[in-house]
Amino acid sequence: MIKRLIYLFFLLFLSFLLTAFLDYKIGYKFLKEPKYRITKYDHDLRKNLKIFERGKVLYTNNYGFKNKDGSKLKAKDIDIAFIGDSFTEGIAIKHEDTFVGIFESKTQKNIINLGVSSYSPSIYYEKIKFYLEKGFSFKEVIVFIDISDIQDEAAYYIEDEHGYIHTRKVGTVSRLKRNLHILLTDFPLIYTAVVQIKKFLSKDIKNLFVNRDNNSFDHIKPSYKRISLSQKKLSNFERYNELLIYDYYNVGLYDFKYSRSFWTYYKDDTPYEPLGIDGGIQRSLNKLNDLYNLLKSKNIKLSIGIHPWPGQILYDQRESKQVKIWKDFCKNKCNNFFNMFDFFFDEIELMGNKKLVIKKYYIDGDVHFNETGNIAVANELLKKY
Repeated sequence: MIKRLIYLFFLLFLSFLLTAFLDYKIGYKFLKEPKYRITKYDHDLRKNLKIFERGKVLYTNNYGFKNKDGSKLKAKDIDIAFIGDSFTEGIAIKHEDTFVGIFESKTQKNIINLGVSSYSPSIYYEKIKFYLEKGFSFKEVIVFIDISDIQDEAAYYIEDEHGYIHTRKVGTVSRLKRNLHILLTDFPLIYTAVVQIKKFLSKDIKNLFVNRDNNSFDHIKPSYKRISLSQKKLSNFERYNELLIYDYYNVGLYDFKYSRSFWTYYKDDTPYEPLGIDGGIQRSLNKLNDLYNLLKSKNIKLSIGIHPWPGQILYDQRESKQVKIWKDFCKNKCNNFFNMFDFFFDEIELMGNKKLVIKKYYIDGDVHFNETGNIAVANELLKKY
């Protein structure tokens, strides 16, 4: 009898190991939200991905960095590390057509793309620090600071004393709990099962049904006080990847009062609570200053790039508030300052029509660059390298 129990336990243990191995390798393919994993700095792309995103294939390498074909990164000695949010990640664009991919192919430098959707200065600093501590070395870090970074810092992200980034919606949790989540998200199906079991055990039946659409990645989605432009029902995966359709004032992406981007030309702190616009700006400056000091201590160059959203093209000016802030910051700190506002306002003067400029360089009905927009950014970068 004892031998049978030992044998049964051994079979169960082997079955668990096999399940965990398969889950680690391909578990994300069975999820509605296969793209992201939880990290110390809030979220990142999953490792070794091959998924379709808006009709384009997204590959990541063994570290979760977006690349051309999913090939492994072996050397940790990097010439240039790019970091930013969805613009730098190149959402809905193949890696080789993003400005990072074009720059990589033209320069033949050893490049990595650390950019991921919904990043902001707090995450830029913590992610660079994380990989430096993991033995990576960079000759230069190029940070592309997005218009949306100010709202992210003002309204969404907080950090604890250990440098863990959390969203205000969730709040801080213990290091043990967060580290357990980080570990388990490399096993996505097991993690999802644990989360669902915990929900079942911790909530009554009424709450379980009320929250039946919740999922384990709610912590990486911004929480707006009002919902969306459309009554169309979206899956949780679509909600996150199309987060820019959500707006505090329920207006369109290209409207004057689109709150995700209006801070450069319009003053209204309500969608930027609790810190407000000025608080978001100051927090962003503080985090970039922390990053500058970290890189300086390791003799790593810092460069900064900025670019307008369609809202800035339509309602702002060449010497935008965004331009003034980061141009001043870069004095005596940056190796290069890439100001795409000059390029786009030159295009406005050349074409004579702001809407035509948006149509040429941005994804239709979106705020992200299309392939032509990415080429424009890459060309500006290549002028300096």
